[in-house]
Amino acid sequence: MKDSNGLVFSGRVSRRTLMLGAAAGAATLAMPNVLRAADKPTLVTSIRSLSNPYHAVWKTGAEAYAKWAGLEHVTLVSEGNSEKGIADIKAMLAKTNGNMVLNSDPNDTPDARPIVEACAKAGAYVVTQWNKPADLHPKDFNPNYVSHIEFDGIASGKTIAEILFKAIGGKGGIVALGGLISTTAAIERKKGLDAALAANPDIKLLDFQVANWKSTEAFDLMGNLLTRFGDDIKGIWAANDDMGSGALEALRAENLAGKVPIVGVDGIKTAVDAVRTGEFACTITSDPFWQGGMGLAIGYNAKIGKFDPAREPPEHREFYGKAVLISHDNVEEYYKTNVESKPEIDWNDLWGPGDRSDPGLTRLGRAGFSLAAARPFLPASCARGHDACHQQTGSGLLTIDTEPLKSVLDIERTTLMTFLPGRIATMLGGRRWRRLAPLAVLVVLCVLITIANPNFIELRNLVRLANSAAVPLTLAMGLTFIIVMGSIDLSVEGTLSVAAMVVVLLAANDSNGNDYGWWAVLAAITAGTVMGLISGLVQTMLRIPSFMATLGMWFIGLGLSVYMLGGSAIRLNDASIRNLALHRFLGLPLAVWVALGAFALAAVIQYHTRLGRHILAIGGDEDVTRLSGVNVTRVRIAAFALAGFFFGIAGVLAAAQLGQSHAVIGDGRLFAAVTAVVVGGTALTGGEGGVVNTLIGVLIVTVLANGMILLGISPYIQQTVQGLMIIAAVALSLDRVRLKIVK
Repeated sequence: MKDSNGLVFSGRVSRRTLMLGAAAGAATLAMPNVLRAADKPTLVTSIRSLSNPYHAVWKTGAEAYAKWAGLEHVTLVSEGNSEKGIADIKAMLAKTNGNMVLNSDPNDTPDARPIVEACAKAGAYVVTQWNKPADLHPKDFNPNYVSHIEFDGIASGKTIAEILFKAIGGKGGIVALGGLISTTAAIERKKGLDAALAANPDIKLLDFQVANWKSTEAFDLMGNLLTRFGDDIKGIWAANDDMGSGALEALRAENLAGKVPIVGVDGIKTAVDAVRTGEFACTITSDPFWQGGMGLAIGYNAKIGKFDPAREPPEHREFYGKAVLISHDNVEEYYKTNVESKPEIDWNDLWGPGDRSDPGLTRLGRAGFSLAAARPFLPASCARGHDACHQQTGSGLLTIDTEPLKSVLDIERTTLMTFLPGRIATMLGGRRWRRLAPLAVLVVLCVLITIANPNFIELRNLVRLANSAAVPLTLAMGLTFIIVMGSIDLSVEGTLSVAAMVVVLLAANDSNGNDYGWWAVLAAITAGTVMGLISGLVQTMLRIPSFMATLGMWFIGLGLSVYMLGGSAIRLNDASIRNLALHRFLGLPLAVWVALGAFALAAVIQYHTRLGRHILAIGGDEDVTRLSGVNVTRVRIAAFALAGFFFGIAGVLAAAQLGQSHAVIGDGRLFAAVTAVVVGGTALTGGEGGVVNTLIGVLIVTVLANGMILLGISPYIQQTVQGLMIIAAVALSLDRVRLKIVK
């Protein structure tokens, strides 16, 4: 006889056997779905961040494959933290008892080894992409370490450079924007650029600057480069599309968009749109949709025995994937098959079409893709660039215990007196010196830069300086009230991100049908104010230190932006809001006038309202202020709400300048804002300084950044200069007459 599945069985069935079988069947039906599907592995994706458009598409591809295969899928996000990424993977291994398939983009090169070892020990199957040590090979962990996929950064950097050179006629000057200097991708793409330059002697690299993969930094850098080189810049090479889009908006502010070609890597929607309009010459994508899904497909097929990894050829174990070049020739086809609709991928075609012996880039192939394994890694090429390492930085809070000193002997016991003679220390601790020092620094800085490069005082450079200072100034106005009060607000980036997200999603954009115009601006500023209000309530009502309360709000804001934007960059299409960055009044962009208005409002609040005086008093001595009848709790809540109000305005300006919003639009803004406040002379201990000091501090930071570009200072030491400036500024701003112990 045959059962319903066609399987053959024979013999008689006893009543006991029949009843046992029926009972077993009933028990099986009564089991939860999870237990009945225990033999099905869980698909796990491990990536760095969903706020990055590249990894957001990776997740989409992973989910598409999981749906196609009918399997459960889980996404793990490390947020750039190696320890968290590894710990999350080990937790999933324990939860699934090793019954899982992992597709991982390790946060850093050394992370791949503990990930692979943990998976092999638990019996899970793993595919890694991009990062792994040169001496780590899938064949050493058969069958669990199935494959490693990477993309040739040198080939990408060289290819986009060659297309840029062709676009500018084969001769002229270009500027280049590099990624985070410790990452493999940044190192390899720069090597590709160098190779292309060596083969094209008529092309001159005017300057190479590091924008750390960020559109915000690229925007400011590009303005400074335009001042230094002007019309000599014929093209822009960017190591990724986000930096390229920032450079494009800087060109747009100068009416140069489309006149100076840009090239980049990643194939994000903003860059594809720019290729369609002729503002980008090309972009390259490694197709994160394919990476997200196919990495899981390869691992899953190995787990269920469709193939034995140990028997596969080397080009299936460690290989370069083929990237897709998107240029004017094929951008419309790519847009139809990959932007307007999800790409169609044959998930059964594990290794894909194409010549695996060819490591070069390819144009569109079947279904808009040609992403097959390009060639196996050779030991030398595999090791190339993998010795790069990431630097991880932490942050701490400087705590200073203060107490009025009563004699010269007390002063001589301070920390500074162990380094400086008493007379010099007293001079540096003088109130008049501390008030005038930031202004003196600004004047000296301007004079020295002007002597070295007269372009600094040209009107167009001063306008660019003002435009670059607009967002930092507005942010710093809000932060000043918090620091003067003796607290700290770390929610700057999260609040700015929420405000930018709100204005873009409610105004005309390329994601939905909303078009609420300036109501979107009002909603964004309100959202920022509410974020600040919540910070104040949490800090005062729950008695949580401002450091921790606002740190939590930072992550909440970032999470909201990631959720609402889905990791994508959404274009702002409202012309009236975009005019804040593009339209000029009396020679200055409207964004500058808005920032000056924010400064004027902050000055009125600090110097001519009761709230401003109470904020300053709390920073000087909170206990005395409370005893004098001031409702300290109410003032603190109002101060944080006020800060959120200014952060909301800054979010609107940032979205207008970049013409888009993405979850990490505020990345790096906290450091710049705190630096500006402290450099301007506002004491971290509170009770001294104010918005005028902060205005000077913002100008110092902006002028210094501009000057380093004009003077041709290497990007590799610019952060060192900024660090020295911060130390000097804090040293000058401290009131040493009040200090006894510094912790």
